[in-house]
Amino acid sequence: MLNDLRSDYDELLSKKTVLLVDKKKQRGENKALLKEIKAHIEARDMIAKVIKITQYKTKRNIEKTVTLAIRSVYDRPYTFHLDIQQKRNRVEYFPYIKEGKYIRDPKDDMGGGIMDIIALAFRAVLQALEVPRSRSTLFLDQPFPNCGSLTPRAFAMAKELSIQLPIQIIIIAVSFEDELIMIADRAWRVTHNGIKSTVRRMLKRR
Repeated sequence: MLNDLRSDYDELLSKKTVLLVDKKKQRGENKALLKEIKAHIEARDMIAKVIKITQYKTKRNIEKTVTLAIRSVYDRPYTFHLDIQQKRNRVEYFPYIKEGKYIRDPKDDMGGGIMDIIALAFRAVLQALEVPRSRSTLFLDQPFPNCGSLTPRAFAMAKELSIQLPIQIIIIAVSFEDELIMIADRAWRVTHNGIKSTVRRMLKRR
């Protein structure tokens, strides 16, 4: 009987030792896991900060470029702004124009002309901000249909954008031809006689 008790004691002692080892191992694993979780949280917070800084810089670059584009055409103290809002895990941008202390919706309050300018400047600056840049050429087909008498100034603005960003802009236009030829680095006139098309270079600047 004494031998049985001793055997049971030895078995219990062995189990206790195993449990203590397992507990120590589990404590170590938990500590490592907590350390890993902390590192992930810190990495997530760092990524969030980088995204926020990148969004802010991108926003400022867009606002600056579009503001200059609008002012070069309209000669008014307009400033272009983007309101960034987080909605359902998505970032949304809402554009608006300020003139002094007044806020105006470019789409509803200001007509199609200013939307033509904003659309071009927005496309150009976003393309210029791409890293790596997917392409360096922007094709525009009748880009300023609502600018009326301001269309030549809009063409001049497009030329300035192409220099500053830099990006090559190719414009197809059937009106304001003379003004566009004077602004462009190179210009071609395409005519069609009902049978074939003829392309003739009008101007080449160096």
